[in-house]
Amino acid sequence: MNLTELKEKSINELVELAATMKLENLARTRKQDIIFAILKAHAEGDNDIFGGGVLEILQDGFG
Repeated sequence: MNLTELKEKSINELVELAATMKLENLARTRKQDIIFAILKAHAEGDNDIFGGGVLEILQDGFG
């Protein structure tokens, strides 16, 4: 499951996806909370979650 793809989906699409995963009562929930519930349910099944972004490496070697 890709976090970036989930963020691009509408709330209605996320609620439909959650329903297919047997997650209920998410229709009045904030988008980020729906995404978190989907990712949590996905991770509990020992599945991978992918995301993308930029990592800035600082002068002291940490990012």
